Amino acid sequence: MALAVPRPTAPRFTAIAPAALAVGLAALAGHLASGVQGGGEGSETISAGGVHMVAPEGWRVERQAAARAPGGQGLAVVRFLPGVVFARELAPAPPDAVRLGELEAYRWRGARTTLAAPTSEGVAVVSCSGPARAVRQCERAAATLEARGAPASLDTLGFYASHLRIAIDRLERRRRAALRADPTAAATGARDAYESAARSLGDLAPPAAAEEANEELVGALRAAGAAYGELGRAARRGRRRAYAAAAREVRRREAAVRAVLAGMAPPAAERQR
Repeated sequence: MALAVPRPTAPRFTAIAPAALAVGLAALAGHLASGVQGGGEGSETISAGGVHMVAPEGWRVERQAAARAPGGQGLAVVRFLPGVVFARELAPAPPDAVRLGELEAYRWRGARTTLAAPTSEGVAVVSCSGPARAVRQCERAAATLEARGAPASLDTLGFYASHLRIAIDRLERRRRAALRADPTAAATGARDAYESAARSLGDLAPPAAAEEANEELVGALRAAGAAYGELGRAARRGRRRAYAAAAREVRRREAAVRAVLAGMAPPAAERQR
């Protein structure tokens, strides 16, 4: 009698798909808005790692990376995020493309304004919140932004972000479809899905700021594919213990993929600050 092998019980992958991407990046390729005009800046500087910005005139620097408007009506926060490819949470609507001095940047407007300028070493981010007047002052001050690394093109970043979204969306569809099959076919299909995604992203030439993260993601995808390969072998041979061990490895490797993707988006605490 054939050995009854348990079905894979890998966790749902809802965190993977476009979570590391801004909506509509590719649509912005080639056309920058007129830019954010500086003016009225004070003498205090806000700094965070590789990014610096002159605070709006009259604002008080509360901590190294933040300044507050008089009376507390308005807050400007700067940060530098190596390896980040923008979070969907930053973009309830497609952003504008603007210039901040020599830097090209995306600008999201909503309950607060977020400006994100890619460089060869990471992404400089400015968050502006408060009444409309304070936000305008903060945006003007953002024209003084200086960041570590050479300015990066939004076109290049938009192409990479779009390709990443497509690759991960395809992976998720193929993985979910595969796991509806019998255990052996499910593992084989999921393995192929991961290996295909790894090849697709490995063939890319990502922008400099995303090179390390892309390499780490490709490695994580390959490792997840290999784990599913071991799962399939254990299923074909009817080895319960080997199958259970491989299933644990699958869960671990898929969690590693999600962790890499999460690292390509600003942490939740930073997004809400």
